[in-house]
Amino acid sequence: MGFRFQKRIKLGKGLGINVSKSGITPSYRTKKGSLSSKGYSLRTGIPGLSYRKSFSKSSKGGCLSTALLLIMLTAIISCTNTSDCESKTCSDFSTQSEAQATYDSDRDCYDNLDSDNDGIACENLPN
Repeated sequence: MGFRFQKRIKLGKGLGINVSKSGITPSYRTKKGSLSSKGYSLRTGIPGLSYRKSFSKSSKGGCLSTALLLIMLTAIISCTNTSDCESKTCSDFSTQSEAQATYDSDRDCYDNLDSDNDGIACENLPN
């Protein structure tokens, strides 16, 4: 029986360091997938189903590939569109209709106002 060890140390904004018996690897995760010096994976939107591709063993560059990956990740993070969404919770509104109007103005931005995903924001507030 083989020994297996894996630990991810989160650095923030999707960046992390993976530690395992095969070494230390930097990685970047998003909602759509992840990228590391060992390969990449893409999520399909179907729970439990993803596409994973490993880079070939013969193309190991050691420190050079890790440095290039970190430079690429830095460029991706600096170019990533930050959300202009204002943080709102149900306690910021006095009525359900106010919360609904805000939710309807940008459903992607204020999706946290509809906890049960039924299209009605802050159902516990009075009308």
